[in-house]
Amino acid sequence: MVTKDNIFASQNAQEVRLGNSIDSWYKLHSVLVEERAAHTLTQQKLADRLSITQPAVSVFENSNTLATQIGTIISYAAALGLEVEFSLKKAEYPNLPER
Repeated sequence: MVTKDNIFASQNAQEVRLGNSIDSWYKLHSVLVEERAAHTLTQQKLADRLSITQPAVSVFENSNTLATQIGTIISYAAALGLEVEFSLKKAEYPNLPER
């Protein structure tokens, strides 16, 4: 039977937690970009709301990196009528070594 634990058997628990957190960031980024389109806002109109340039919006949308500042994410979300909510959860993988 395939389980989450044996899928990641070659990884340790810390690597799995890190991977899950990174995946969460990529999902958040995608939702923000999709929300702009769903609001039928152009990059320029969103830039105006954020008091930044359209190329800055384009860079954010097209460079999904972990280096994006938290403030950028919060401002982008607020301009779309959204709030960012951060949370942490206990993530234990008893069948994987910690390191």
